[in-house]
Amino acid sequence: MADVAAHARLKGLSVEMAAHELRFRFLDGVMDRTESRMVALGHHADDQAETVLLRLLRGSGSRGLGGMRLLRDGKYLRPLLGVGGDDIVAYAQARGLPFREDASNRDRSYLRNRVRHELIPHLKEQYNPEISAVLSRTGSLLAAEDSHLERTAQEAVETVVCERSPGKIVLAARLLVDYDIAIRRRILRSVMQELLHADVAADGVAVEFSHVEAVVEILRRQSHKLGCLPGCLSVQLMGDRLTFRARMSAPELDREVRIPGRTEAPERGIILQSRLLPATAFTRVRPLLGGWRAAFDANAADGLRLRNHRPGDRVQPLGMTGHKKVSDLLVDAKRPRIDRGEVVVLARGREVAWVAGVCLADGFKVRSRSEHMVYMELSRVSAIEHGRRSPEERTHSLLPR
Repeated sequence: MADVAAHARLKGLSVEMAAHELRFRFLDGVMDRTESRMVALGHHADDQAETVLLRLLRGSGSRGLGGMRLLRDGKYLRPLLGVGGDDIVAYAQARGLPFREDASNRDRSYLRNRVRHELIPHLKEQYNPEISAVLSRTGSLLAAEDSHLERTAQEAVETVVCERSPGKIVLAARLLVDYDIAIRRRILRSVMQELLHADVAADGVAVEFSHVEAVVEILRRQSHKLGCLPGCLSVQLMGDRLTFRARMSAPELDREVRIPGRTEAPERGIILQSRLLPATAFTRVRPLLGGWRAAFDANAADGLRLRNHRPGDRVQPLGMTGHKKVSDLLVDAKRPRIDRGEVVVLARGREVAWVAGVCLADGFKVRSRSEHMVYMELSRVSAIEHGRRSPEERTHSLLPR
């Protein structure tokens, strides 16, 4: 027997929500033991009416006002949603079928029970004797409309997402604001939920209407300030990019660079491709350099590692005699705060050779006396997965055979 009160204290939930969670945990266990694919629940039309009315009192949108769905999570079936509670009791009594009523359903300290025993009877007596049927029907209508809007929104998500990597989703802001506000809100909610569900520490955190509206306001005001959302989510608008990040600190990365070869970092969703070339190829490669591409003296590149940039990292930028903090370089480069945690560097010990996307270190450049050079390009896995050309294909025509 589960201790509902203890579970509520442990999880910081109300007793009702704790009982709800434990009930579904029990049902999952029954399905596992019986090797069942679905379980039928006893929710009926009166339960649906109560749910719709409760959510109306709480200020839910069309999704919440759609009430309980016939099928939840592909395994919880509610076949009696269209049948009234009194009809079910009469059916059972007429056939001598035993049934049990939860004694807690009479406890009016719970809001649902007050709605059931006080508010709905009052509405039936004073306003509409068919209020339960009306509320249930309204829920069904809104659920159908919500399903249509949700399908439309999911199609729109794939249109406006311009980058998706572990813990990060970037939307094309101009495309996003072209959608009707109803679809726009659903896109934003979907993106936030996707990131929260992927984060084990934040899974279960709810995306509220106020959180969605906070992002809508960022778009309306064109604010570039870093916004904080539930579950350690952050959001920032820079130009046409609306970036959501699950956590400001990126996963730890420290990997030996393969020269020549391909260095993959799936935890960061990136690939570093390197090619060993004669130094005479530098003049042909030079137009490609900058951003996510760099060329190194081959001797200097020996022993490089791909890693996160760390507090205190310093680099001697190309053409300069002194060193500069990497954090200051990122500020000077106007790198958005939300993206600074994902910056990676190539380094040998504490000596930084390349701040990817920002600058090459002077001590690692290709010189007139260099015999060989290493050409490197950093790419996101998502860019390749979405059908764009690979790093090799993008540079192949400009590199010597």
